[in-house]
Amino acid sequence: MAEKIYSTELIGDVRIFADGNVWPPYSAFYLAKETFPVVKKILEKKGNLLCCDIGTGSGVLSILGGKYFPDSHWVVTDLNPQAVFTAENNWKINGLPDDRLTSLVADGISDDLVGLARENGGFNFLIANLPQQPLVDGEELESLRQVSASAWNVDATRDPDGLGLFIRVVERLPDVMTSGGMAVLSASSKQNESRWRNFLNRLIDEGKLNQWEVISNEQFPLPESYDPRFIKHWLSLSEKDGVLRLKLGEDGKYYYTHYNLLLSF
Repeated sequence: MAEKIYSTELIGDVRIFADGNVWPPYSAFYLAKETFPVVKKILEKKGNLLCCDIGTGSGVLSILGGKYFPDSHWVVTDLNPQAVFTAENNWKINGLPDDRLTSLVADGISDDLVGLARENGGFNFLIANLPQQPLVDGEELESLRQVSASAWNVDATRDPDGLGLFIRVVERLPDVMTSGGMAVLSASSKQNESRWRNFLNRLIDEGKLNQWEVISNEQFPLPESYDPRFIKHWLSLSEKDGVLRLKLGEDGKYYYTHYNLLLSF
């Protein structure tokens, strides 16, 4: 495993060992920077926070949270067993005590995670930086995961917008959150913004969510390394339903909008 040292505005340096088959923490630092101060302001009087990082990857969000919220215990989960091992290791090398971390191999919000949360009164804070890429051309995802860490950023539900895992996780959040708890998730214009907004509003109407808001949003260019099939897929969907997923900039590059969301229970 190769080590990288990241300097953050939140807590200073973080040491991360990134395994070759574990999705690296590309957007995690931006997500934490934009959302942790907001969450801390709301929950700072509670103390002894029980927190959860779903899809932990290299564990960077739980490490940032463990340092930024000193009275917090973190439950980290990932479908990839190697990611869970990597997160545990990174937690230790960043000087965080073992008794403040619980790890679990789980797909989204599993029954095991629900049981753990209920035994401990529910999560005060949950963060999930979930896969957003859709499957295109019918790839065999399990085979891809054996050879490429990027396959762990693919939504395995075969939802055309790459929104399936987001929906599954958010629908089960009431099963694991405590009253007054906060959840932070990221979403993208690539995932059909009107669709995920309507979904969150429906949960409010059904009494499963108190409120939600966009904490921050920013436009980013698609990396040049992106497979052209993804661009073709998103443009084709937009042509069919009229929902803008990508914006063509004056520089000839395609841009998308990244959203950081705060959900209140």
